[in-house]
Amino acid sequence: MSKYKFPPAVLAALAPFQAYLQQGHFDKDYIRRHKSYAGIFLEWIARKSLAAEQVTPADVLEFAGQLKKDGHRIRQVNRVLLSVRYYFKWLRQAGYNPAAGIILKGAARQVPQSLYNFAPAILAALEPFKSYLQQEHYSTDYIRQNRNYAGIFLEWTEKESLAVEQVTHADVLEFTDRLRQENHSIRQINQMMRSLRYYFSYLQQERKISHNPAAGIILKGTIINLPHDLLTNAEMESLYESYQVTDNRTYRNKVIVGLFVYQAITRDELQHLRPEHLKLREGKINIPATGRQLGRVLALQPHQILELHEYLLVIRPKIIAERLDERSGLKPGHYKEEQNIERLFISINSLEDLSYALRKLNPKYKHSKQIRQSVITEWLKEKNLRTVQYMAGHRYVSSTERYKTNNLEDLKEALNKHHPLTLS
Repeated sequence: MSKYKFPPAVLAALAPFQAYLQQGHFDKDYIRRHKSYAGIFLEWIARKSLAAEQVTPADVLEFAGQLKKDGHRIRQVNRVLLSVRYYFKWLRQAGYNPAAGIILKGAARQVPQSLYNFAPAILAALEPFKSYLQQEHYSTDYIRQNRNYAGIFLEWTEKESLAVEQVTHADVLEFTDRLRQENHSIRQINQMMRSLRYYFSYLQQERKISHNPAAGIILKGTIINLPHDLLTNAEMESLYESYQVTDNRTYRNKVIVGLFVYQAITRDELQHLRPEHLKLREGKINIPATGRQLGRVLALQPHQILELHEYLLVIRPKIIAERLDERSGLKPGHYKEEQNIERLFISINSLEDLSYALRKLNPKYKHSKQIRQSVITEWLKEKNLRTVQYMAGHRYVSSTERYKTNNLEDLKEALNKHHPLTLS
C-alpha cells in the first residue's frame, strides 16, 4: 500500500474528493488515508481502461481480489473498500454506489454489519438507552458502539424468547458462549459485556430490574498492553520546559503538554474540558468523566495556574478570533455549532504539530499515551494504589495495578510474554 505517488490525472481527480472530505470535518490523517486509498483504486481502474462513472460491483470485487493477491490483509482491504465507498458517495451523490455492501469476511474482531439492522421494536427499546448514555456525556462513537452491542443482545433474547426483564446471570453467560462460537475475540466479547452492564444499569435506574445480571462477567485471556518504553520524570519535565512558545497556538500546546505531564490527562478528556472545569482560585482542575475514564479533581502546579490564567483570559480569545476571521463567511451561531467553540481548547482535532515538536526534543517520545503511562508509573512510586486509581480516572483497580513495577522480574517476564521484542 505504498503507491501514494499518483500521476497528475489521478491527483486532479482526488482534489475535489479531498475537499468533499474536508467538509465533513474529519481529521487530517483520516482525510489523507481515504484520499490515498481512493487514489490506489483510481490507479487500478486507469490500468483497466475503466472510467469511474462506469465501474460496477463486479469491478470493485475484482479490485478487492487483486489486493488480496498482492498480499494485503483482509482488514486492510476492507479499509480500502471503505474509502472507495466514500469516493463513489461523493462522485454519484445520492446515486447508485457500486462499492456498497462489499465487505470481505474473515477480518479479526469484525462484527457482522447485518446485526446492526435492528427490527423496529428493538430500535424503539434502544432509543431511551441512547438518551441515558447521552446524559453521561459520552462521545458519539462510544454511545453508538454501546447501543449497537446492546441491540445485538436484544436480538438474541428475542430469538431465545426471553423477556429482557427476566434475564439471569446464566442467560448472559450463555450469550457469551454463543459469541465465542461465532468466533468473536475475547476482547470484543468483553466490550459487549461492558455495554450490557450499561444497559442493565439503565434498566435498574428505570426500576425495571432489581439487579445487574451482567455484573462481574469478564472473560479471561485478553492480551494486556503493559506499559513499556517509559519516560522518566526528568525527561517529561524537560519536554515541557523545552517546548518553545512562538504564537498563540504554541502557547495553547504548551498548556496541553503541562496537563499531559502533571495530570496524565488523555486526549479524549482534552476534548471534553470546558473553561468552567478550571478552578484556578483553588489551584485545581475538574477533569470530567468520559466513556473510558472516571471524573476526578486534581491539583495544578503553581506555574500551570499562571499559564492557564493567561491562556483563559488572553490566548484563548485570540485563537477564537483567529478562527472566526478564517471562517468569516459563516455566521457566529453556525461556527459555534460546527467548531464546539465552548471547549477549553479550540481546534485540537489534530495535534500532529505538537507531536512532531516533542519528538524533535526527545526521539524517545512516541505519543501522549506514553506520557500518561509514564506519569502513572511515577505516581505509584510515591502514592498508594487507590489514590493513583482515582488520580488516573481508572474505573477498575486492576487497570492501575498493571503499572506497578515493584517486582521488576515479574514485569520483565510479562513484557517478554506479550512484547518479546521490547527486552533483550
